[in-house]
Amino acid sequence: MKEKNENYTPMLVSACVEVLTLHLLQQKPMYTYDLVSEIERASEGRLSAPKLYNAMVRLKTADLVAESEQKIVGNRVRVYYALTEKGAERLRQSAELLEFLAGALKNTGGEP
Repeated sequence: MKEKNENYTPMLVSACVEVLTLHLLQQKPMYTYDLVSEIERASEGRLSAPKLYNAMVRLKTADLVAESEQKIVGNRVRVYYALTEKGAERLRQSAELLEFLAGALKNTGGEP
C-alpha cells in the first residue's frame, strides 16, 4: 500500500513533520507515540509514523529536541522529549519562512 503523501516532495514532507514536531513539543514534552498520534490527526493521516521516527533522529542529532524524562508505564519505558532553545529558535525561523512563502504565493496571484 502506498503512503497517502506519495505525491508530495519527500523533502517537503520531512520539513512539515519536523515543524509540526517542534510545534507540538513547544506546547509540552511528549513521548513518540503521542507525537505520532497528534501529527497523524493534525495532518488528517497524510503524515505517518515512519516519517516521524526519521525526523526525531534528525531533530535529536541537531540538538533541536532532547530527552526530558522517562516514565515506566506497565512494562514499557516512555521517553519524553522537549524542545531545546535551539529547537525553539528553529521553530521561530520556520514560522517566519512559512509566512514569507504564503505571502510570496499570494503576491504572485492565482492559486498555487
